[in-house]
Amino acid sequence: MAGEILLLIDAGNSRVKWAWWNGTLGSQNSADWTELSGGDFFPADRKPDRIIIANVGGQRIHEHIDTDAEEVVFVETGKEAGGVTNAYRDPAQMGVDRWVAMIGARHHRSGPLVVVDAGTALTVDMLDPDGMHLGGVIVPGYRLMLSSLLGGTADIVEVTETVADRVSDNNGIAARSTDEAIHSGALIALISLIRHGQEFLEKQSKTSPRILLCGGDADMLLPLLQNAEIVADLVLRGLAVISGKHP
Repeated sequence: MAGEILLLIDAGNSRVKWAWWNGTLGSQNSADWTELSGGDFFPADRKPDRIIIANVGGQRIHEHIDTDAEEVVFVETGKEAGGVTNAYRDPAQMGVDRWVAMIGARHHRSGPLVVVDAGTALTVDMLDPDGMHLGGVIVPGYRLMLSSLLGGTADIVEVTETVADRVSDNNGIAARSTDEAIHSGALIALISLIRHGQEFLEKQSKTSPRILLCGGDADMLLPLLQNAEIVADLVLRGLAVISGKHP
């Protein structure tokens, strides 16, 4: 519909991201679930024609979308949409955020793509140049890896930002303290997985894939990857495409 106003929402496990579409895709906003209020979505009583949601955060989103919008759509993972074909035998088993991020990625870049969402979990999905999904993997994200050690091992203290920055500067290897070694292990595990996906896709497509990163830990991973970029609003871009727009 020409001229319609959309509210696009990426409701994740830990954070919520949203943007408005009014002819173009607006800037991305974000908040932790614990910090979110209903008014955050609707500044100055702004009302959308449609609300389009990718929800993996459970029932919490329903507390924040009481609105006069004509239509509220919860997107579901499908077999084909937006130029992407899903490799899952049962597409419904794929988290909708992964699905929509791939659609956003396909419309952001051509060629083979490794789509990485570095949030609570880290997901890696491979798309060939024709938009065929070749499969993907899911592992605990950086903070989940750390918490598993911090919660299950005595005498290990939490890794500080200063330590994280220092280890990142030397490519995450040759740690010289326990907290550095914990950070290095988590970081190298994630980076190695992404690189493995990149190598797999390169063999399949015979050309060097581009890595597209989103999620809260994307900034930490980017310096250690080749041919990569951050596209923080991949899911919102995908929601716009599903809604018939072209971000």
